[in-house]
Amino acid sequence: MKTHDSKRRNTYLVALLISIILFYILTHLPELTRVQQSVGAYFNTVTIGCIIAYLMNPLAKFYWRNPFKNLKRGRWALSVFFAFVTFIAVIVVLLLILIPQLVNTISRYNNVFLFWIFRS
Repeated sequence: MKTHDSKRRNTYLVALLISIILFYILTHLPELTRVQQSVGAYFNTVTIGCIIAYLMNPLAKFYWRNPFKNLKRGRWALSVFFAFVTFIAVIVVLLLILIPQLVNTISRYNNVFLFWIFRS
């Protein structure tokens, strides 16, 4: 019975600490953005690399478990390579879908803008 109460108390304590930290972050947001801008310029590349690695890791694990499970050597390297190729292919496909829509929207706004300029 005691462990159940202490677990519940620990859960409430963690929730309280998270809410205090969130309150501090929200109340001191301008100072934190200035610090982030000065420090973030140095660590921007590392942050982007960590995000890409975080996104590619489940895909690499999938390739490691399923198609390459019979390989003895180089299994992880091959799965990371195919995860990277898949990641790049997804980005290229998304850009191929997005760029024509973006060009169409920009040309439409340009036509409307020119219409309003020459109308007056």
